[in-house]
Amino acid sequence: MGAAARRGVLLDVDGTLIDSSYLHTVAWFRALRDHGSIEPMARLHRLVGMGADMYTKAVAGEERQDLADSHSRRIKELRSDMVGLPGAGELIRRIHAAGLEVVLSTSASPDDVDSFMRMLGVEGLIDSMATGEDVAHTKPAPDVVAVALEKSGLNSENAVFVGDTRWDVEAAGRAGVPCIAVESGGWAPDELREAGAVAVYKDPGELAARFDESPLGELARRA
Repeated sequence: MGAAARRGVLLDVDGTLIDSSYLHTVAWFRALRDHGSIEPMARLHRLVGMGADMYTKAVAGEERQDLADSHSRRIKELRSDMVGLPGAGELIRRIHAAGLEVVLSTSASPDDVDSFMRMLGVEGLIDSMATGEDVAHTKPAPDVVAVALEKSGLNSENAVFVGDTRWDVEAAGRAGVPCIAVESGGWAPDELREAGAVAVYKDPGELAARFDESPLGELARRA
């Protein structure tokens, strides 16, 4: 199938497939505290979804590798509390069964992504992925979405992104890809729509259950 005819779904991971957004908030709080700074968790949560480069710039005014390293250490302490979100595995299986390519587009590391896919039982269904290691700037910059398109060979016109924060919506929009949002990252539906989401669902399970009527079903039916 030629690139113009191929269709696929780009998926964020943290907060979209894995219930980790609030754990990242705690990890960032502890990382900042390690360096003598206390920030309200409510503020820190609103920045989750950015990669470490953008996150530290937003919270500290500049990119801080020391903070990023502390966050990496702190989030590892919380990995055992991470679980798949309701219906996450089913959503990936539904996308695959519809003949759409499954592409991961995330700031997470490749090792973390591999672990998460094993957790969901879908490791054999992933066609390609772009991670934070593939780009100079993470979300809300469009780089990781653009690289995901490049690595998968998909055109932006034949792809849909699924994410959970305004940073996902903004990154996808800057790359020319429509974004479906799920509420599982802690953002309100109105906030996600205002950011540009074309549709909003409670969690990946609801999106899977309403697949046929969703923009994903429309993409699968496109000639």
